[in-house]
Amino acid sequence: MSTSPQTRFARALLDPSAPVPEGWVAHNGSDPLPRFNVYRNNVVVSLMQALRDSFPALAAEVGAPSFDAWAIDFVRQHPPQQPVLAWYGDGFADFLQAFLPPAQHWLCDLARLEMARIHAYHAADIPPSDGAALLALTAEPERLEHTQLHLRPGVAVVRSDGPVFNAWARQQGHPINQRSAHGQSVLVAREGWDVVVVAIDTGTAEFVRGLQQGLPLGPAWEHASTHAPTVDLVDALAVLIRQGCLSHITPPCEGN
Repeated sequence: MSTSPQTRFARALLDPSAPVPEGWVAHNGSDPLPRFNVYRNNVVVSLMQALRDSFPALAAEVGAPSFDAWAIDFVRQHPPQQPVLAWYGDGFADFLQAFLPPAQHWLCDLARLEMARIHAYHAADIPPSDGAALLALTAEPERLEHTQLHLRPGVAVVRSDGPVFNAWARQQGHPINQRSAHGQSVLVAREGWDVVVVAIDTGTAEFVRGLQQGLPLGPAWEHASTHAPTVDLVDALAVLIRQGCLSHITPPCEGN
C-alpha cells in the first residue's frame, strides 16, 4: 500500500538519514538537501523545546544532556498526532519507562506529574463544591457511605516510589518539607487559574483513585484502607474540599 506524499514528507523530516522526498525541488534548481536539512532541524528543535517547556522539573533533575537525548529519541519515534503542542509529550513517561532501569522509574512519575499539571490547567472550568452537602450527610452515616463524590476535571494523583514532590518543589524554588525521599504521592488540582501540587499521604492518594473509578465514598475508603490501613477519611475529605477538588455530591436515593 503506497503512502501519501504528506506521509513521506513527515517521515523524512524526523529521519536525518532519509533523502529529500521525491518530487521536492529547490526553486533555483540547486540541490534541495541543504535547505531540507535546515527545515528538518527546525522541526526537531521546536518539538524538543516543547518537551523542555512541558517537563522543566524532569529536565532539571537529570540535566540537559540526558533530557535532550531522551527528547530527540522521543521526537523521532513519536511525532505529534494533533496540532496542539500543549499535549505533545502525553506518552513521554511511558516512553521513558520502557528503557530506564527500575531504580529510575520514579522519573517517569515526575513526568506524569508535570503532564497532569498541563491537563489540569486546560481542564473544563467547573465551580467547586463547598462541601456543605457532604457536611449535612454526616448525621446520616448509613447514607454517607453510599454518597457519590464527583471530582472536578483535571484532578489527578501521582504515586511514586521516589521523591517526585521534592523534585518538583526544588525546580519551582519552593522549600522542601517532605522528609521522606521515597514513596511520595501528590495531588494535582486547579484553583482558579492556578494549578496546585500538594503532597498527600498514600491513603489519600488511593482514596482519590477510588473516587476516580466511580466508587461511592464507603467503598473508596475501603479501597484506600487496603493500601494504607491508617488512612484518615476526615483528613482525606478535608484535603479534597480545601483544594476545591469536588464538583458536586450525589447522595443516595431515599431508602438506600
